[in-house]
Order: sequence, then structure tokens, then C-alpha cells
Amino acid sequence: MKRTFIINPRAGRGLAPADIAALEEEFRGFGPAEFFIPASREETTAAAREALRRGAEQVVAVGGDGTVNAVVNGFFDNGAPINPRARLAVSCSGGGCDYYTSITKNAPGTDWRRLVACHDVRMVDVGRVRFAHTAYGERLFVNMASAGMIADVVIKRERWNGYLPDWLAYTIPSAMSLFTFRPRPMEITVEGETRRLEALAVSVSKGSFAGGGMRFGLNVGLDDGRFEVTVFLKSNPVSMALRMGKMFSGEYAGEKEILKLHGRRVEIRCEEPLPVEFDGEVYGATDVVFEVAPRALLVCAPLAPV
Repeated sequence: MKRTFIINPRAGRGLAPADIAALEEEFRGFGPAEFFIPASREETTAAAREALRRGAEQVVAVGGDGTVNAVVNGFFDNGAPINPRARLAVSCSGGGCDYYTSITKNAPGTDWRRLVACHDVRMVDVGRVRFAHTAYGERLFVNMASAGMIADVVIKRERWNGYLPDWLAYTIPSAMSLFTFRPRPMEITVEGETRRLEALAVSVSKGSFAGGGMRFGLNVGLDDGRFEVTVFLKSNPVSMALRMGKMFSGEYAGEKEILKLHGRRVEIRCEEPLPVEFDGEVYGATDVVFEVAPRALLVCAPLAPV
């Protein structure tokens, strides 16, 4: 199999040159491979796209969720897959590895290095992001997108990157945003049904986990052809902060301030533009449309039990 490894040395706490050399030495034991260390997100997407055009059968994203997102965008050109038979392998070596956790949730503890060589191939959905402001262009995501306070949390997390331990990397920014981000009137349309309400944030999930292990996707599959939409309505910030732990356990379902919806197409409109993020990368602002591209990508998943 022709493999390409795309390594983000800035993921997580960062990789020293010796760490990268050790990874390359280990990966060479998996067979012929080429290695790229892009300098930016744009170079990451371009490297994945070029590798696929040269016939790569597997592209390995070595980094966190942001690296995965950049590589996934390189699998497509103008919305069409470059090589429909090529597969994506996802590492667990960044500050956020929520998509990896979603892929391996039925086989916890799976070593991502082993998964590169020994795996089942699974077809998964991809989310498309289209902005009302055409200058932003179309983007893709595989785990979760959001608008509003969650994107504000990501912005704060980036500012604090390197200063907080991993287990607080999302918790403290989330608590800060609860007390500083104000709810806005929004129009949210899911499957043609429009709701006008005042909300803090809207998340659109394909994976089960996001935000460092929070369970945004309680009843969604990677390949079920729909999103799970979570609307965080206007609420008391102290009350929400005290119940933040429920986001990790999934016990927040049924809370009166949280609305759950499902659908293949989600539109978010807001008179005051709100920041948008997908797979932990902040980009663009509302108004925005999210659509599912069903079973559009092959990923390496843990072997099914015999």
C-alpha cells in the first residue's frame, strides 16, 4: 500500500525533531511511505491533495482534530473526491483527538500506530459548510461544527494554548465563555422546519465527542446520513457552569435549556454575525448552511471482533 504521512509538529504540546525522526523510523516498518511536515493548514491540505493525485492509497494525519480537518479537505477538489478508493488514517497525537475517540469508541485503548497497518475500512459521512458570505468558500468537516459560544470557547482555548494542562484546555475557556458570551436571537432551520429562539450556541455533530471529550453526539453515527443538532438556549450561566460535567457524561439530555434535533441539512441565521468553527478550527461567520455528504470518505477503523 502506498502511504503518505502528513505530520503537524505543532500539534498538542509540539513534536521535537527527535520525536518526528522516531515516528518516521517507526512508520518505515509499515512499508514504503513518504513523509511531509507542512508549515501551515493550507500546505497540509495541498500536501494531502497532491499525494492523492500521485496515487496515495492511505493518507495518515499525524496531529489533532485540526490536522485531520485540513487533510480531509485535501481529499476533495471542488466537492468531488480525488481518489474515492483512498483511505484516511487518524492519529491521536494532538491537543484534541475527539474524532479519533469517535472512530474508536467501540474499541477504547486502540493504538493509532497499529491502526495504520491493521484496520477495517469504513465509509463515513462528511459535513459540508457553505457560508452566505461567498468569500469564505466551501469547507468540509468530519466531527463537529458549531456557531456561537462554542466557537468563542475555541478562540479562548487557542489564546491559552500552552498555559493550561490538557484536562483543563476546554473546561476553563468554556467556563469563561459562559459568563461573557451573551445569547443572540437566531433562526435555526433543520429539515425545513424553522425555529426562532434566543440561544448561546448551536452544535452540528457527526462524531460523538468534541471539546476534549464532551459528548455532543449522543445519538448519531459516523455513517447514518444525518447530523445531531444541539441548541444551547438562553440560561443562567451559574447553573450551566455547575452542570458542565454532564457534557462529559452525556447526562445533560432532557435539560430544559438544551434542545436536540436531527437532520441532513441545518441552516443558522443571525442578524449579528456569529463565529463558526468546525473540527476545532474557527473560520467564517454566520449565516451558514451545513449539509451531509453521506458515506463520502473511507477511514481506517478498528478491526471488528471475530
